[in-house]
Amino acid sequence: MANDSFFSLIKDGADFFLSWKKEKPIRIISHYDADGISSAAILSLLLERLNRKYVLTIINQLTRPKLEELKNEPYDYFIFSDLGSSLIRDVGNAFKKPKQVIILDHHQTEDDVQFENIMHINPLLCNASENEISGSGVSFFFAREIDSYMNRFAYLALVGMLGDLQNSSVGSLNSFIVDAAKESGKVTVKKGLKLFGAQTKPLHKLLERSTNPYIPKVTGSESGAIQFLLELGINPKNERGWRRLVDLSQEELQKLVAGIVVKRSSEENPEDVIGDIFILEDAPAGSPFRDLREFATLLNACGKMNKGSIGVCACLGYERYKKEALSILESYRRELVSALKWVENNFELEKVSGSFILDGGDHIPSNLIGVTVSIISKSILKDSFVLGLANTDDGMIKVSIRGPENCKINLRDLLFRAVNLVGGGEVGGHENAAGAFINVEQKERFIEIMNELLRKTAMEERI
Repeated sequence: MANDSFFSLIKDGADFFLSWKKEKPIRIISHYDADGISSAAILSLLLERLNRKYVLTIINQLTRPKLEELKNEPYDYFIFSDLGSSLIRDVGNAFKKPKQVIILDHHQTEDDVQFENIMHINPLLCNASENEISGSGVSFFFAREIDSYMNRFAYLALVGMLGDLQNSSVGSLNSFIVDAAKESGKVTVKKGLKLFGAQTKPLHKLLERSTNPYIPKVTGSESGAIQFLLELGINPKNERGWRRLVDLSQEELQKLVAGIVVKRSSEENPEDVIGDIFILEDAPAGSPFRDLREFATLLNACGKMNKGSIGVCACLGYERYKKEALSILESYRRELVSALKWVENNFELEKVSGSFILDGGDHIPSNLIGVTVSIISKSILKDSFVLGLANTDDGMIKVSIRGPENCKINLRDLLFRAVNLVGGGEVGGHENAAGAFINVEQKERFIEIMNELLRKTAMEERI
């Protein structure tokens, strides 16, 4: 079974780690999204428990130039978390003995190439799905195998799971993490509306800003959100001011759920607004860290704003950094709104059919092109392929692609084909959400190739 094979691989990884000399420091490199930051926090907690010295860096993507830089650092032990699998062959070619490497990842990998000094732990190597466990989930099982005390930090793996928009279906590897989090007493799970801001945001603002799920005539309209609540017989205010989702009575909550489902009746699955809500019991009521979906959003904001280390410190429980993370979230939202307004003012999205290429240039920061493409894909162009490009600070082009919800095309493979046709670059991600880095001089040809590939792909999807 895939699960048995995966847990056997985890044990091998733990044994490999425990063979490392205790006096030598460990170099950790982790991804900059919520999953990568959660993973980095889990590993940090483990190494602090073991009294091991370590140096941590959060990066937005592992590239071949970055590997060349890292291999020259004065460390013998390296851990790559939530990245590394897509460049396994390059990692092996860069890191020679006596250096030893552990990769804890769930992204698609080139192949099952093996190196004597590299322990590659990825559920895909065990015939598991990349979507049934996140990178932080892999790091959690790895850490718990080394020290059972780490079971109490299962909630951090759930933050990564939610940040990667995964679920915890019965029998999946994620479901075992949910069980561990519940058994630790740290997390309770209940059914509810999957809306960001339940603990902290005024109800009408929560509805107005809801992009996943998208609520017709409510999302993006403050007046529409207030009118929607009044039509349902829900007063958005009380004597203390604007009400939050957590302030509603059970009857009001049922009215709201029914109203949203009706608004989304044209959707394929209008009831998917309801799902598991994960509550961190240690966090006080009203805290953005109490609802693990909100927690994940905070970490994503830290990563996208190049403040991943703040996110890690917030995970470690430092109050000062929790407050700083909240401030970063507000800055992130302002930049994201600015990017979305630029798109709205410069493109007629309502006329798009099949595919849309967004050349953000310098108008959209490269660290926001992925989330911008995701929002457009989920909220506006739900039946189209959306490709985004943005200039990076180091003279490269960041590329992100998303497809229709039930897309049968492997988007990472599609990007890989296009990148190879323009002379090569860095490609990573998943089947349904992928990214790449290309050189500036490749841009025009890359767009031409992707236009043709997406045109053909969109036709195949319709057939």
